[in-house]
Amino acid sequence: MPAPSSKSAFARDKEQITFRPASLPGVYSMTVRNGRRCWSERHERFAFASVATDNVAVGTWHYRRWHSQRTRPGTMMLFEPDTLHVTASIEGGGADFDVLFVEPELVAPWLSEAGYRGAAHLDAPQCADADVCAAFRALNAELATLLRIASSAAK
Repeated sequence: MPAPSSKSAFARDKEQITFRPASLPGVYSMTVRNGRRCWSERHERFAFASVATDNVAVGTWHYRRWHSQRTRPGTMMLFEPDTLHVTASIEGGGADFDVLFVEPELVAPWLSEAGYRGAAHLDAPQCADADVCAAFRALNAELATLLRIASSAAK
């Protein structure tokens, strides 16, 4: 079997980050492929980070009162506005994940309907519910498709 060309090896090892506004005001989307950096971010919005189901990388991170958290394939990290998360390590290769950033005023009506009053805090920093995580991955993929269609139509 021939060795891969240096170009394909480089492309496979290169981190790719795409950040874009979604077609909904107040919603932004970020896609990371082969991510190897340890992110530290103070969140200004709610953020829902869906880890790809075939992801081999495992990240260790810290958030609010929860100590070490570890990502797993198919799970989702949940972040609130005005909070800091710090990724301590990425092991096993590059990480693939998608993030939806949503302005707090868009989330407030949903929280109110769910019975939250005042500042609401998420019960946990991760979600492992397969259906919920799959819905967020599908939404992010749909937003990316709509943006590509809109970009093509504008040319």
